[in-house]
Amino acid sequence: MEFTVKRKLSQTQTIKQDPLIGTIVGGCKIEKLIGRGGMGAVYKAENVNLGQPVALKVMSTKLVTDESYVQRFMREARVAAQLAHPNVVRAYDVGEDQGYYFIIMEFIDGPSVRQVIRQRGRIAPQEALGWALQVAKGLDAAHRLNMIHRDIKPHNLLLTKDGVVKISDFGLAKSLSSGTQITQSGMVMGTPEYMSPEQCNGEKVDIRADIYSLGATLFEMLIGKPPYDGDSLVAVMTKQLREPVPDLRKYPDIPPALAPLIEKMMAKKADDRYQTPAETIQAIEGVLAKLQGEKKETAPPAAAKPKTRTVPKPSVEQKPSAEPAPLPSKEPEPPKAPEAPKPVKKPKPEASPKPAIPQPSAEEMAAAKDRIRQLRLAKQKKNKMTLIVISTVLFIAFIGLIVAFVMTSKKRPAAPTTEGAASATGSEATPEQSPTLPSAVPGSETPPTPAPATTPVTPSTPPATSPDASGAPPAKADAPK
Repeated sequence: MEFTVKRKLSQTQTIKQDPLIGTIVGGCKIEKLIGRGGMGAVYKAENVNLGQPVALKVMSTKLVTDESYVQRFMREARVAAQLAHPNVVRAYDVGEDQGYYFIIMEFIDGPSVRQVIRQRGRIAPQEALGWALQVAKGLDAAHRLNMIHRDIKPHNLLLTKDGVVKISDFGLAKSLSSGTQITQSGMVMGTPEYMSPEQCNGEKVDIRADIYSLGATLFEMLIGKPPYDGDSLVAVMTKQLREPVPDLRKYPDIPPALAPLIEKMMAKKADDRYQTPAETIQAIEGVLAKLQGEKKETAPPAAAKPKTRTVPKPSVEQKPSAEPAPLPSKEPEPPKAPEAPKPVKKPKPEASPKPAIPQPSAEEMAAAKDRIRQLRLAKQKKNKMTLIVISTVLFIAFIGLIVAFVMTSKKRPAAPTTEGAASATGSEATPEQSPTLPSAVPGSETPPTPAPATTPVTPSTPPATSPDASGAPPAKADAPK
């Protein structure tokens, strides 16, 4: 059986200057080393084009010649890019530059859970359960994509300044739906202190192996050390296979409800554990709710204020006086006039609150403005049509007046000249226009009206008799009888 285990760097290796610091790889300028792992090193860098801080993971040059490690490195970037979840570190880009394989990831400006455990020694139960709950949610997102991490441990859990836990380092992640297999049969991948029994045996693993590793991580957060340790890696893995989970009940400051939770998460058989991260989330939330309820019950009640007893002051008559009572005067004092009763002020009636005027909404205001605009346009259109009708009527009336004036001018006769006025009058006279004398009516006593006198004609121009239209001379008027 072959073992591939991540080991820590010695102090001399961390102090040694890294040749990549200050160089540009994949468009990112490397600033400082964050940490090293089995696949390579992680640096803090700055994206040259965007000016944003990023985490740059560079594959070790010793593994570049091994195609299986190159494929695993590239798969880590693809897995991290697919997991868009608040509790998972995002991957932005992957590639090769100057012979270095790199992954550009989200930069987390905070410590790992392992560093916090070293600083504090132990994590408070409620805080540790809150962190484990966030990790379970990230594993649930990976489980929905048929992916397993296979290396859950405090070193790979990063904390942001806001207290958010993010899962990092998907170098050993595996897709259950993929048909390709990079890991050889019988090859053990992971960290022995947190590996499940089936993972130690080199058997096929699933998401339940990550649940086991999360239980071991929660144990270390509560106690300050992993559940199993030993002088060698083989000794640790042997304990993972054979020894039961250390009992948390012997620690008095650990709530009893945490013991069955971790025991089920770290059961030796995978079938005895929580089967999915969703079940684990539900179990952790139940324990958290129970702890919060116990905390409220055990909280001491607020101290009651002592009741103060008011002692009535003695009246003026009961109060002893050191001075002797004054002697009565000889002349009695006049009685005081009774005080007039003070007018009682009538309470002012409370003003009834004005009904609140409902404020129209933005949609109602917009509809009202549209309605007003439409009414305004309709009114303008109506006024325009009225003006057109009035103008048309006036124009037609004006044309009618002009036509009537022209027709009247054509029908009016021309005025006669001075010379030959009489001849023109006599020649143009028609039988209807010539004056006729009325004949005497027999039997009437009234004498007939004499004919009007004619205008005398000068002897130089004797009046010419012109025949009428039939050629006969005009008839003479009968003399009165």
